[in-house]
Amino acid sequence: MKQGTYYFSHDYNVRSDYKIKRLISTHGYLGYGIYWALVEDLYNNSNRLLTDYKIIARDLNCDEKIVKSVVEDFNLFVIRDNEFYSDSIARRLKEIQKKRKILQKNAKMRWQKNNANAMQLQSKSNAIAMQKQCNKKKRKENKRKENKINKININKDTNTSNPSDSDLVSVVNKWNNFAKNHNLPQVMKITDRRKSGILNRLLESEFDFDKILDKIQGSDFLLGKSSDWRVDFDFVFLSRNNYIKILEGKYDKKVGSKPIPKKIRCDECGEEIFESERFTTHRCKKIIPQELSPEIKEKVDILVKKFNANKDA
Repeated sequence: MKQGTYYFSHDYNVRSDYKIKRLISTHGYLGYGIYWALVEDLYNNSNRLLTDYKIIARDLNCDEKIVKSVVEDFNLFVIRDNEFYSDSIARRLKEIQKKRKILQKNAKMRWQKNNANAMQLQSKSNAIAMQKQCNKKKRKENKRKENKINKININKDTNTSNPSDSDLVSVVNKWNNFAKNHNLPQVMKITDRRKSGILNRLLESEFDFDKILDKIQGSDFLLGKSSDWRVDFDFVFLSRNNYIKILEGKYDKKVGSKPIPKKIRCDECGEEIFESERFTTHRCKKIIPQELSPEIKEKVDILVKKFNANKDA
């Protein structure tokens, strides 16, 4: 049977009922069939049908008078206002609802029991996971404390102390002087984050500020000569990885690398362009020579002559 369909019990001794016998005696098995068709429709419509016998007769393809007689003449249905229903169907539906509630209750109890078992297993699993997480955090915390104690012991053994505020100011001043000479961003304010970064760097044995500045001075990339980006104070001090990469030479000028293309200014539009663009891709093709080498001047003269010759032709 398809899901969502319903059925009702059909007693095998219905024809022995006196009212049914009268019905069959009057209308034959046509009336008997109409009776069961009405019973099916009542089950399908919450045990209520309108006394619109004309519509019912058209649906069952039978005579309207026979339908009216089946409903009204044999005490098989209860008629109230413009509706009719069956007492026996009402009792059966009530019993069905009762059984359905019992089944739903049992199903709910089974679900709650299964869910409780699942929750218990999940809780146990969560507890194990939480315990592992706590142990992991505890190990990390112990490691952090151990490292802190080791740093303190190293400072004591070497008769050194943690950097002071004057050390912080000295570092910032050294950076600002360097930045001013190389057109790099200067530090305007020592924030808490920067202060923490300076302290951490100064406590690290690998950090060599003077060597880092020398490396920056020799790097076109870090000075912003090969791109729009330039190194700044935070790049050096807020990350341990960055200054190590500087010291390792990641940003050093590559041997045999191409020189940075020289820019010149267009006399027509004032736009800065690379030398390679003149008389080719640039739209104005009027350039102010700026300290051109003899070789370049000679090439420019040749290009100008060719350009004028093509223009006259």
